[in-house]
Amino acid sequence: MEEKYLSIKTLIYKKLSVINTEMFAFFLLLLLCFQPLYSIIINVSVLYTRVALFYSKAVIIRLIGYLGLIIAAIDLYCKCYCFGHKVALKTFFGNMWTGLLAIVLVLAFISSLFAQDIYVSFNGDAYRYEGLASYFAYAGIFACASILTNESRRRWILKTFVSVSAALALLTLLKELTGTHIILENGGSILPYSGTFVNSNHYGYYLCVSMALAFSLYMDSEKWYYKVLYETIFSVNTLVLLLNGSFGPYLAAIAGMILAVIFYIIRKGIKFSWPAVFPIAVLIILSIFINEGAMLKEVGKTLGEIVNIFSAIGKGISEGDIGDAISDVNGGSNRFQIWVATIKVIMDYPILGCGTDNVHLIITRYGLSSVEMPHNEYLQLMANCGILAGIVYITALVWLLVRSMRNLKKLTPAVLIAGVAAATYALSAFVGVGMTITTCYLFFMLGLTNSYHQDERIKELIKANTGSEIA
Repeated sequence: MEEKYLSIKTLIYKKLSVINTEMFAFFLLLLLCFQPLYSIIINVSVLYTRVALFYSKAVIIRLIGYLGLIIAAIDLYCKCYCFGHKVALKTFFGNMWTGLLAIVLVLAFISSLFAQDIYVSFNGDAYRYEGLASYFAYAGIFACASILTNESRRRWILKTFVSVSAALALLTLLKELTGTHIILENGGSILPYSGTFVNSNHYGYYLCVSMALAFSLYMDSEKWYYKVLYETIFSVNTLVLLLNGSFGPYLAAIAGMILAVIFYIIRKGIKFSWPAVFPIAVLIILSIFINEGAMLKEVGKTLGEIVNIFSAIGKGISEGDIGDAISDVNGGSNRFQIWVATIKVIMDYPILGCGTDNVHLIITRYGLSSVEMPHNEYLQLMANCGILAGIVYITALVWLLVRSMRNLKKLTPAVLIAGVAAATYALSAFVGVGMTITTCYLFFMLGLTNSYHQDERIKELIKANTGSEIA
């Protein structure tokens, strides 16, 4: 019986081992890079076409994610056959954040079974499509990107991503400045400068990732013409971001740039980091002159709102009634009161939450006059899937960040660049809404960051099995 079992395993391995999983992963990720150009020529003048647009985009991303899961499963099976089941242990526990993300997926599944609306929980609401089906797609994208260990292919992925972002930005500018009806025809139902994302803020989340990538590629390039190319891409994306007025992504992009500069100073020394002054100067100049410096004025306004919020909280603590003290305080385009309502939801559903993508169905019970999303992806996860899921998720992100920073000088350039982009999105998530067409890019960049650590674990197994190291 055991010999028969082994022969079946060998037969399966022989069939699967002919599949170049990394090459398949590479092409799937290229498709994800090009996805934002989908629907560049479309008319969404009525509601049902807009719903259909988001559904079709979500289907494409989910399909890429599911195929990624299959490719990653084949890759894992082949590695387990060659090096034993320790590969699986190394995959999920050697890099602990991977195991933690898997736990979040399990908790989300359990939460969906007890959701306010089970159908919405599994499939997602018609717009965000942030249901359990998308969670598994994110897992596939993360796993697919994690097995991309070839540095040249990683760089091609990053270059393709920023090239597509530049094309979309230029087409968006063409649409808004000329009023052409050939591309991005919206019939007045889509916000200006929102690209193919319909909502300008959602386009902003994509733009801040693109800016982080372009800035980091600029910093990493040694040849002057590549620096000119990436600074141009950075400038075009920055211009569109300032024109569409997405404040949270703007702050996240700045934070990402600062992070990138710090990383490059640590890796190469401060004398190799001086070229950063040129894209920083572009950002400052555009921020001053575009929309009469509206974004800089928003910075001052936000600082004032933060002072008012903390003053109200202090008053509430001294008077013993925080709820009453903050009831009339607001900030961040009504986000503060939305966050207060979301925290109330979390307190009422602390264990399993109200179900993936379900928080908007009940949030009006908590003092809001209209249906709103939390506008904070971490609070959104806690409200939907429970406090434990939120804590485990945040722990996974922080753990990956800390481990990557500890290996900062060892990371390959493409991995470092992807890590900066992932951190930039993670910062924008504090004021963002999780949805399939944007959150997928977080797990895309997280997977590329994880690919270095994944490769290191596999090298350890190869060394343990063969006694020799792999370059």
